[in-house]
Order: sequence, then structure tokens, then C-alpha cells
Amino acid sequence: MNEKQYNLLVVEDDQVDLQAFKRLVKSKHLPYIVTFASSIKEAKRHLADNKFDLILLDYNLGDGTGLEILEEIKRTPIVFVTGSGDEETAVHAMKMGAYDYLIKDPERNYLTVLPSTVQNVISRKWSEDALHESEERFRNAFKYAAAGMVICGLDFKIIKANAKFCDMVGYTESELQKMTFAEITDSDDIGMSLKQAERMLKGEISFLQTDKKYIHKSGKTVWGTLSASVLRSAEGVPRYFQAHVQDITASKKAEEKLKKSEQRNIAIIKTVGEGIVVIDSGSKIQLVNEELVKIFGYSSENDLLGKSIATLMPEKYRALHSRKLREYIGGAPPSVLGKRVELEGLRNDGTVFPLELRVEETIDPDGERFFTGAIRDISERVLAERELRKSEERFRVITKSANDAIILLGNDGNVIFWNPAAQRVFGYSSEEMIGNDLKDFIIPDKYTEKHRNGFDMFRTTGEGPMINKTVEMTAIRKNGEVFPIDLSIAAIQLDNLWHAVGIVRDITDRKEFEKELHKAKESAEEANKLKDMFVSLVAHDLRSPLTSILGLLEYLNSGKDIPTKGTKEDMLSSMLKSGHNMVDMIDELLSITRLQTGKIELKRRFFDLSVAASVAIGSLRPMALNKGVELVNNIPEGTRAYGDIDLLGVVMHNLISNSVKFSNRGDKIEIYAPSGREGTFVVKDNGVGIDAGIIDNLFRREIKTSSKGTSGEKGTGLGLPFCNDIMKAHGGLIRVESVPGEGSEFYVELPVITPSVLLIDDDSISRRKMTQFISALDVDIRTAANGKEALEMIKQSKPHVILTDLYMPEMDGFELISAVKNDPDTRQTPVIAITAHGEMETRERAFRMGADDFVIKPTSAEELVPRIKRHIS
Repeated sequence: MNEKQYNLLVVEDDQVDLQAFKRLVKSKHLPYIVTFASSIKEAKRHLADNKFDLILLDYNLGDGTGLEILEEIKRTPIVFVTGSGDEETAVHAMKMGAYDYLIKDPERNYLTVLPSTVQNVISRKWSEDALHESEERFRNAFKYAAAGMVICGLDFKIIKANAKFCDMVGYTESELQKMTFAEITDSDDIGMSLKQAERMLKGEISFLQTDKKYIHKSGKTVWGTLSASVLRSAEGVPRYFQAHVQDITASKKAEEKLKKSEQRNIAIIKTVGEGIVVIDSGSKIQLVNEELVKIFGYSSENDLLGKSIATLMPEKYRALHSRKLREYIGGAPPSVLGKRVELEGLRNDGTVFPLELRVEETIDPDGERFFTGAIRDISERVLAERELRKSEERFRVITKSANDAIILLGNDGNVIFWNPAAQRVFGYSSEEMIGNDLKDFIIPDKYTEKHRNGFDMFRTTGEGPMINKTVEMTAIRKNGEVFPIDLSIAAIQLDNLWHAVGIVRDITDRKEFEKELHKAKESAEEANKLKDMFVSLVAHDLRSPLTSILGLLEYLNSGKDIPTKGTKEDMLSSMLKSGHNMVDMIDELLSITRLQTGKIELKRRFFDLSVAASVAIGSLRPMALNKGVELVNNIPEGTRAYGDIDLLGVVMHNLISNSVKFSNRGDKIEIYAPSGREGTFVVKDNGVGIDAGIIDNLFRREIKTSSKGTSGEKGTGLGLPFCNDIMKAHGGLIRVESVPGEGSEFYVELPVITPSVLLIDDDSISRRKMTQFISALDVDIRTAANGKEALEMIKQSKPHVILTDLYMPEMDGFELISAVKNDPDTRQTPVIAITAHGEMETRERAFRMGADDFVIKPTSAEELVPRIKRHIS
């Protein structure tokens, strides 16, 4: 292995030390080439003739001290050697330029560290030389660089700038050193430059390259490509910004010129009256203008860019185009270049139309071929009217899909355009209207004279009292109907003649809505008045018994003697009676309020009307017996109805109670269900009847209709309005038919609901068998194979009864029952559990989950049907 050899000059006059040094070199095989000098004079001679890597310089020499030649040696590193006690001299030598020093000791142990000291000093020297060389290269590169070079402080103050940058911005280096980078940066770029510099200082980016603008000393703008970085210390602390700026002003100007040229070309292409399409040699579309997009019926340029030109061709042209293009590129003569040819195009909607095409070829500097086609749509062209037809076509496209009628009148006042919406609004087709005067068809007589005079002024000036305004007026349909419209008129000039565009909106629906809104407002105001009347009536009815009670109490409290015991009892009885009447009225009011505010929740279920009637009759029989009135329930057993049985029981109770109140001894009250009218019952009596003048107000709370019964019974006047509210909440109604002196019939009608049963079982045979059993009932039947499927069906339509197997895949019956019973919307729905496992534990678990009933498979119709009927009848 070849080892680097060092050329050393050892200046030492002590022979013992010299011999010790030589032994060290030999014994350690040190890679030294050593030249010895015993005096200053001899050392200077060697230094004049040779170049050394290091000088080992003793302090005490025969003709002086090592310090004498230390000042003369500039480039060669020196290790200063002195005896013990001369440490201050060694330090002085270091200050004069020595790289290191060694202190001799009597045992010459200093020689053990000599090799490492030599190595370290030489390495340090080489590092310094390399650094010096690098710095020199940097200085030369900085000074003579072909691009601008700038170094500035962290405060952006310019420290150094090379000649190229000075030429670029027009300042000398000394002038720049008095400025900051911001002072020569265009104001548009200062903010960006500061932000990017801050990011470099934070270490978010290590390098910045961007194009930016500088301000020349003359004030003109100079463009440069800036490459900047942060110079940091060895510890990573930012010290300076270094910037490399390439002057790209000329290229920017050329680029801007090219850009403007391209923009002009594109602007020309986009605004030219023909459709323009550019394709490459592979038939891919590279450029289209707006006119071409319109011609072919696309929404935007992006719908076509990158697609094959065949997209715009009917099928019959595609193969021919591909073959001709290949032949031409292969060297065949052109067939269509430079010529105008008539072909057909394919629009986006699939329609084929005639077009005129001219194709030119362009070859770019890279040799790439491009073909530019100029296309005209000649499908409706009349050479003398071409521009007018194009304008009319665009107008038709815009107006065709409009919801409002759009009518164009010529300078003579006749219709020249009539869109489909106009036909819908007025009933006349475009064929009937074009060429005719509006006043003969759709303008009412009262507007005819104004229309004629206004159009005479308009045809010459383009102005008039209705131009650029929207007015409300009436028009006439083809069927003669006069209807309201909004009319907006604008003026346009075609062929130097004034034309009028009218936009007509049928506002019949809006007017009807306004009427309805007005009616609703009036109804709301009326309802508010009725509410005030109701409050006034209730206050009066509450005040009367309260006044009576207070009057009697004041009399009793006065201490006056009461004539007899019976009189005092009568007074107390009267107060109690008045108090009870007040409580009854308050209860009625609270019930009405709770029902209207939703605090009373309807709990609908199927029930037997006959049973409900029997319950109501049973509660009122003592009252009827006391008056000698007969109560009869003629509703057949099993008559089904659907609703809240408790609230409907209140309705029955109120109606029967009223009938008893207004019947005489010996009268009869009958409850029956009219034949063929499911969900309806009637309370009929042959009592005193109802005066025709109050029948319409019986169910209104705000109008007092209560009167004393045949035995002087009083009522609150709120019972029938409450019954009416209950029926409205059910979606039903209550009405009355009465003949004074002959009796009354109150009809209560509920919506007819067919019960629905949801059967869930994963066994298709069991489902089919139980479906046959259930079909004997008048119900709708739906089936599901598992609980998950059933839950989705329940969300869509809530059943009235659920029959579910307990052991199923996906979701078993236990989970389904739990989900149904924990949902507020379905918790009242009866659930019948079905399973082949008849253990008590299974049954108890189902009931804990919320099941309402339980059957064991295999089941029979005799066992299953009655359990279902219990919940739907």
C-alpha cells in the first residue's frame, strides 16, 4: 500500500534531539522525507531551494532564535518546538503564525505525539489551501459569471454584486451596496419574494427558482430568472442570501410577442365567422373555435379536444378520410387541400347536415404536420341572406326551450317569429301567426289603438312608452279566453330597421295564487276574530258561575242571619253546582287545547264499534233511566273501525249525553251503523231537535250554541266542538241532520282502513301455509324472509299486525321484536311470535322483548286466525 510521504524541514542544533527524531522516524516507519538544518542561515537556504510540507522549528539555535525566521515563512505550516519553561514563547510563536507547538521534556516524551501533531498540522494546512482554492474559484466564478450574481444580508441589503448583474440593472456595485434587493424589485413581485425568502430562512424550502421583474436604473422593467438559496454557517445558522439571476428580458419580450401573436391568431380563429378545427397527423382534434362547437351542437370546446375528427363525420366518410390521409402522408397528391368542398357533418344529437369545408396544411419547426379545416354550415343557406339566417337560427335555439312566449315583430308590425311557448300560451301555431298583425289575434280591443299609435312611433325611432319595461295587462287566447300577462318589450335593429321582441308570461297561476293568498289572509284574520269571540264567550261563561259563587260567599261572610236552614243548604248547593259547571268547562277547554297542540297523541287500533257503543251506553244508562229515555245499541257485533278508541268513546259519550239531555220521557235513542258505510255510526234520537238557525254553528267554539236540556240541564257548549276536533284529527268528520220537534241524527264517519299483516319466516313453505290461513280474513298480507328485510318494509309502510318466526338468519325474531318495540312509531304495533321451539324459556324471552302473543309451529288456522282477529276487529 502506497502511503503519502511528507517533505519535512527539521531546524534543530541539538544533536541528541536530532538522533532521537531520526530513531523515531525509522522505528515508526514514518512516511517522512526529512531535510535537517542546524542554524537559521542553513534553514533559509533550504527554504529558498525547496518546498516543504511542514517545518519543525526549534526555538534556541546557534545563530539566533526560531522567531527570527518565523516572520519570513508565509505559506509553509510550522510546528514550534521549545523547552520546558518557555511556554509563553510558544504562545507568542502561535500568534506570529505557527500552526502548533511542542514542549521538550528531558525524557523526550514529546516525540510520541510528534507524528499525530505533524499529521494534524499538514491536514489543516491542506484544508486551508483547499478552502483558499475554493474561495478563489468562487471569486472568479462570481466575478466572471455569464449570469448576474448577488450576495445580500438577511436584511436584504446587497453586499456584493458581479459585473453582469450591475449591467443588468444599470447600477454600479458601490451603488447597489447602498440599496436593498427590494429597491430594485418590481412592486408586483416584492410580496412574493419576501414570502419565499422567509420560507427559505425557516427551512421550509431549500431552494427558490422563479421568474421575476427588476427595475433598471432607467426605470424600465428587466426580467430575470432568479435562483436563490441561503448560505448557512457550519452550525446551520442563516448568514446570507445568494442569488443567481439570468437576464431573460429578451426571451420574455420574444415570448410576450409570440403570446400576443398566438392570442391574436386564437382571437381571429375564435371570432371568425366559420367553424375552425385543427387536427394532427393522427386525426386527433387539437383546436376548435366556438363557431365550430355551435355548428356541431356541443356545449364547449372541451367536448371535442383530443377526440378523433371522425366524431364529426357520418359513418360513410370515416373510412375514406382515414385512407386518404394515410395516402397523402405516404406521398400521394392531395385531394382536398386548398379546395372548398361540400360534404356532410354529424352533429352531437346525431343529425347529419350539409357543410362547406376548406383544408390547409401546416408543418411546424419540428416537422409535425397539422391540418386546419374551415367549415361553414350551409344547411339553410341562402347566399343573399346568409348572415340573417344564422342570426335567426341562434335566436330560435335560444327561444325554443323558453317557458315564456317570445314574439318577434318586423318593422311593419307583423309577426316574424313565434316560439313554441307562444303557441302553448295563446293557442295559435307559428304557421297561423307569422305574417299577421298581433292586434287581429291576441290584443284586446281596449289596447288596439294604443298599440297602433305606439308602433307607428317605434318603427322610425326604436323608442316608445313600453320599451324596456315590464307591464301587466290582459291578452286573448285562441279559444277567446281573456287572461292576465306580464309583457316585456325590447327593440333590436336588423338590416337598419327597428324590430320589436316581446316576452310574454302567462300570470294566470300567479294571480290565482295571489287571490288564494288574499283569501288565506282574510281567513287568518277571520280566525283571529273568531278566536277573540271564543275567548270572550268562554270568559263570559266562566264569569257567570264565578260571580254567582262570589255573591253567595259574600252574603254568607257578611254575618247576616239566614232565614231558614233550607236557604243556607240551597245556597251551598247552588255554589257547588256552579263550581262543578266551571270545572266541566275548564276540562273541556283543556282537552280541546291538548288535542290541537298535539299533546293528546292518537293511539289508533282496530276495535268493535258495537262494543264501544255498549260501553258508552252503559255509562249513561243511569242518566237515561232517570229521564225515562230508552237507549238502544243496534250496531252489529264485529263491526270494525280504526281509530283511537278512547277519544272516539268520548265522541259517543258526548253525542248520547246530548241526546238524553234533549229528549223527553218515553223517547228513544238509537246507535246504529248505516248499511254499506264501513267506519260510520249514527246517534239518532226523537227528541226536541235542533233549530235550523244554529245547526251550522254547532261545531264552532267561538259561537255560543249551548242551551238548556228538557229538564233544565246546562252544558258547556264545548262538547260538540271537541268532538269535531277529534274527528278532524282522525281524518274523519261529524255532521248532523235534524228536524225541530222530530229529533236529530249525528253521523260520525271514520276513514276506511284495510288491516295489513306482515308475516316474517325464513321457511317458504311455512310462509305459504300461514298466508293461506290469513287470507280468510279481509286483510292485506306482506311477507319477508328475515328480520332485516322486514325492518325495511316496516319503514316504508307500517303494518297493523306483525307475525314473526323467532329463529331466522340475518336478523332473528328476538332482534326484530326489540327493534319494533323500541321505536316510538311502531311500539304500539301488536307482534305475535311464532316458533317451533315451545319451551317456556323461549316464550318468556319473546314476551320480555315485547311480544303481544305467542303460537307454536306447526300452527293451524283455528289457532292463528283468532289471535290475529283479536288485534284487527
